[in-house]
This record gives sequence, structure tokens and C-alpha cells, in this order.
Amino acid sequence: MSHKLSERPERWHIEGTVDRAVVPRGDRQLVYLRLHRLQRREQPWEAGSGVIRINVHADSLPYLPGDVIRVDRLRLHRPRTMGNPGAFDFRGLMRRRGILAVGGVTNPERLHLLRRAGGFRLARVLEGWRQKLRAEVSRRLPPPYDAVFLAIVLGHKGSLPADIQTDFRAAGVAHLLVVSGLHVGFMAAATLFGWRQLLRTLRSRLPRAWLPGWRPTPLAVLLSLPPVMLYCSLVGWRVPTLRAALMVGSYLLALCIERRSDARYALVLAAVLIVLVDPWAFADVGFRLSFAAVAAILLATAAVLKPHPTPPSRGQRLRRYLLTYGTASVAAYLGTLPILMQAFHTVPTFGVLTNLLLLPLAGLLVPAGMLALGLVALWPAAAAVIFSVLAHPISWLVSLTTLIADLPNAQLHLASPSALMIVAYYGALASFVFAGRWPKRLTYAGACALVVLLGATWQVLETRSDRLRVTFLDVGTGDAILVQAPGDHNLLIDGGGTYDGRFDVGARVIAPVLWDRHIRRFDLVALTHPHPNHARGLVSVLRLFPTEHLLTNGTPMRYDYLRDILAAGERWNTRHHTAPSGRREWRWGDLRLTVLSPPSAAEQARRTWNPKSENDRSLVLLLRYGEVRILLTGDIQHATEHWLAAHRADLRADVMQVPHHGSKTSTLPDFVRHVQPRDGIISLGAGNPYGHPHPRVLDALAEQQVRVWRTDIHGAVTVSTDGSTYEILTHYPALHGGQTSPD
Repeated sequence: MSHKLSERPERWHIEGTVDRAVVPRGDRQLVYLRLHRLQRREQPWEAGSGVIRINVHADSLPYLPGDVIRVDRLRLHRPRTMGNPGAFDFRGLMRRRGILAVGGVTNPERLHLLRRAGGFRLARVLEGWRQKLRAEVSRRLPPPYDAVFLAIVLGHKGSLPADIQTDFRAAGVAHLLVVSGLHVGFMAAATLFGWRQLLRTLRSRLPRAWLPGWRPTPLAVLLSLPPVMLYCSLVGWRVPTLRAALMVGSYLLALCIERRSDARYALVLAAVLIVLVDPWAFADVGFRLSFAAVAAILLATAAVLKPHPTPPSRGQRLRRYLLTYGTASVAAYLGTLPILMQAFHTVPTFGVLTNLLLLPLAGLLVPAGMLALGLVALWPAAAAVIFSVLAHPISWLVSLTTLIADLPNAQLHLASPSALMIVAYYGALASFVFAGRWPKRLTYAGACALVVLLGATWQVLETRSDRLRVTFLDVGTGDAILVQAPGDHNLLIDGGGTYDGRFDVGARVIAPVLWDRHIRRFDLVALTHPHPNHARGLVSVLRLFPTEHLLTNGTPMRYDYLRDILAAGERWNTRHHTAPSGRREWRWGDLRLTVLSPPSAAEQARRTWNPKSENDRSLVLLLRYGEVRILLTGDIQHATEHWLAAHRADLRADVMQVPHHGSKTSTLPDFVRHVQPRDGIISLGAGNPYGHPHPRVLDALAEQQVRVWRTDIHGAVTVSTDGSTYEILTHYPALHGGQTSPD
């Protein structure tokens, strides 16, 4: 099927089998469909193959693995990664998961069940149980505690509010929301303890003649394996769950035959088996975090805890438990730190403290939650009592997490460390475990720390430049233009965004680029006009980065996301300016910014400017750095283009942002002749449904011999200039432009 698909979404009719359980995402559902056949427009049906992921706008869907369904008028296209430095590789993730194409359906009525699966399917039975359990939890616990319960106990985050996920991440306990070795270990420990206590009680009550030589521990281990395997099956056999099951299983079997098991060998065995099953597993962040945490805990506890030569007293056992608990928490934090920085640009400052406080609570919630779920069918009255009791520790967990996340500097944002820095960091940690005596440990650790420090210094120096750099980021169909001037002056023009706000472009696309470039503050953030694909991303940008000035086009900030921008700026005492009544000229060193449109209030009073839409009210900004001029046009259309050509004497620019993403309603040939650009840059989304850029626009640019750069093809496009010459650089090296000099 791959040869039939293009980057541009097209309408298809498809039929296929539901390949795996439907994944809830709040009011959206992800359906994975293994294709049987497909049809484009009115053409004949063709055979198809491969798995596609369909994003359906629905609160729930009744489909189970094995169901055969048809989807009508599905917008289908190949997965694509945003073309920005350090961008998350979405296409690679989909490839590793075997996903050939992705698509979306706004109306669930376009999905039709053709037939149910016949015969017994374990995946189908398990998913049916999961759906019933989720419904019961939602019925017995109030929101958001039902969502927190499902996330911690079953690893189901589909209905978890975004603000709670953010708080857990900032507090350093996001791992509690993903079922991993921690959760499986909680279940194994609870079931083993319960069975062993029960069997010991029976042995003390029954005559020894009935059970000669009977030992409770081996039988307790055997009885603990089925509940652990059932738990893993309910949460799903993902990589962290599989790794945990292998490790816990090997440990339990070693107890069963009464032989000590070295957990480090179990960890290595689990890693080898997982990679044999899935060679792409190491590319998964969850896999790396899980193994790094477990490996750090095992090595640290083995180095710190020494065996007692004599049986320990009760006080010694308590001290040993507390030392083990504290060592494990610190080791897990330090072991996962560089991976968190590389993947999420974040360091939870209070992660160790939060884990010390909340892990015991989570350790009780997991087995107690599974007990409550088991009683739902067997004894509903008892289940209701347990759920009512569990609501209290869940509320404590959420409250403590929110309290810690709200502390000043609870979460630090840093640039991604290089591979060499990560190796040196782990080398420093390994020095304390393997290097022998303390002088040697400190020597090796110091050398590794020096490598990390030099790497961080190099990263900072590399981002500093004596040239002006203007980067048109790839944010899909929207704009986000980063301006970096010598002297550590930074500007951002627009922040991208989606129309429904479900994907945070500011936090997930723009902010990582800013952190990697060691940008900590903005002199000016400008919003050209209040449409969501230009404005929504600025909410997170202004929350995360101190900003001195905010410039808008003067349109009232009446929508919620616009008011959120103003509220985020209040934290930094950001001064809000509007183009008609505010400053028209801005200057930072050799960089000058001029507001060309909207006209000033005095000019508007003369009624020469007659905008036809909000797009025509966009800020039009001229950047001048030495002899090089860059024109930023927002989404202006023909009306404002006519006005600019008539009322702005010198529109000339070396580089022009092509207005309105290359829409047919903009970029008149006469306007291009007035600007006389050598290069035109179009910000647009790959495979956008609007037909951008329009052929007429490309013809108008070609007629004036303007070289065209597109973020959907070239990725992020950077104009780098020393004030006399400039060059165009693109994210994809094979498409770099050469050096250009203005007349």
C-alpha cells in the first residue's frame, strides 16, 4: 500500500481487522486496523496490507481485537516528523510499532462494524475485561480520582487530565502512571506476602503429621505466579511490563527452588530476550528509562548494603530497610536523569523527595486496587467499600504531587546532553561502584565530570553567534519565527498551534528548540493575529520563558487562549503593546524591527486601510540588520497587500515570508514586484488539506525569479546574516542553500 500514499492526506474507504485493543485518549480513540482492502474516490477496491492508526473523535468505541470494520472517507497519509532540530521522531516511532499510515475521523458514524470475530481470542477476552473494569472504576470513583486510579493500577492514561500528568512529571513521579517493574514488583510482593502468611498460619494450625516437611515459601511462590501473570495481561504486555515479568518471574522461581538469584543476571537476561523479540526496543524511551532505573538500583544497593555476619536484630532490619529504600530512590533518580534530559529537557528538582514520600502510598494502591477490581464481580458490596476507602489515599497522592509541583523551580528545563556527555555521566556514576578505593573513585569520577562540564560549555558557546539568525520553524500549518541577534537578544514571532488545542505546539515543538539553543528569555514576543495556528503555542512559551514585551495587532483578546497568553505574561510583568497605539520602531543593537501594518491609529483615522478579514489585520514586520532586510507578513491577503504597496514607500526585502502559507488569497504579483525578494519562505504543514501553496502563488514567485523554501519540504529554514551577506540553511542538509549577497 505504501506506494499509493502521499504526504498529502487523501480520502479513502478502507476495510480491515482491529489489530489490537482500542487506546482511549480522553474524547478520542486510537484504532489500529490491519488492512484487507481500500478504495480511493470512485475507483475499484484494491487489496491492501499493513497496519494503520486511526484517530477517532469519540468518547468510546465498542470494537475489540478481531472485529472487522469499514471506515468511510478517511483522511489517510504517511506519518511525518516535524523538521526541526532535535524534533521527536514520530515517523520512526510509527515505523518501530509497525504503523504504515495514520489518519483521522471526526465523525464516529463513518466506522461500520461488518462482523465480530469468531472463536476464542485471548486478546479479545482481556480487552473486554479491561473495558468493564474501566467502566466500574468510573462508576465508583469521582473524577479525577478514577483516572488517577486507572493510570496507577492499570497503566491506562487515556482519561487522565493533562494538568495532573504535568504535575506528576514536574514532581518526578511520572513513572507511577506507567506500569513497569515497580508496579509488577508491588503486586508480586503483596501476593507473596499474603500467600506466605496464610500458609504459615495453616501450618501452625494443622497437625504436623498431615504435612510432613512442608515449607510455605515454595508453595506461596507458585501460588503468586498466576496473579502476577494475570496482572501483566490486564495492563498489557508492553516492553516495561515484559521486562518486569521476566525479572520478577526469575526471582520468584529462584525462591521456589530456594536458591539465591542475582537480580543483575535477571536484568541482563530480560534485556536480551526483549531485544530478540523486538530489536527496536532500545529506541523506546520507556525501555531505556526502565532499564536504567533498575540497573542503577541493583548496582547501588549491592555496593551500599553489605551482608550481616550474624542474624540482624529488629532495629538493624529496620535501618537496613530504610537504607535500602533511600538508596533505591536516589539511584533511580540519578540513573534516569540524563535520559529524562535528552528526551524531555527536564530535571525534576524534588524527584528524590517526592519518591520517598509517595512510593509507599503507590505500593499500597496497586495491590489494594487489584483486590478491589477482583471483588467487583465476586462481591460488589465489598468492592464498593474498598473503593470508597481508596479514594482517600488517591486524593492524598494527587494533593502531595500538586503541592510539590507548584514549588518554585520544581522542574528545571535544560538542553539535551550529547552522547559523549551521557557516557561520561554514567562513567562518573560507575566510578563510585567499580573503581575500588575512594581516591581512585574520586579521580575517575572527577575526570568524567570534567568531560560533562566541557561538553555543556561547548553546547552553550556553539549557540552564541555574532550573526543574526532568523529561523522559520516547522510547526505545521502555522507560523513560529525565532529571531536570535548578537548580544543575547531573542524575539519570537507567533507560536504555532492547533485549532482544537489538543497538541501543545509551544511546549512540545517550540520549547525544545529554545532549550537546545540555551534561550532563557525573550526581549519581544509578537502575535501577528489571534488565529489559533499562530497563537495557541504562545501560551506555553510565555509560561516557560520570561518575556519583556508582548506585541499584538490590536484585536481584542477575547478568546480563552488569548487571555491565557496575557495571564502567562503577567507572571513575568510582560508589557503588552498594540501596533496601532504602541511603538512602531524597536531596536536591539544592530537589529531594527519596524511595524508596517496595521497602520497607526492616526493612519487608520484617514480610512485608507480597509482590511477584509482578521488575516488582513496581521502584523507586518520588517527586520533590518545592516544591509539585509527580511519582511515578515503573517497571513495578510490581497487588501493589505494593495495598501502596503500604495502607502509604504520602501517594501524592498532580500527575504520575504510568503503571506498566508502560500494561500491563493495572498501574494499578488504586484506585491512581489514591490518587495523584490531574492528568497521566499513558506511556512506550511506537510499534506495540509488547504492546498497550500497554491500553484498561482508559486507562479507569481517564479515569475520574479524568487527562490522558494518550504518548511514542509526543507524543514526549519534559517536565514543567517552578518549584515552584508546572508545564507539560507535548512534542517535537511542535502537541501541547504548557498550564500547570497544583496544588491
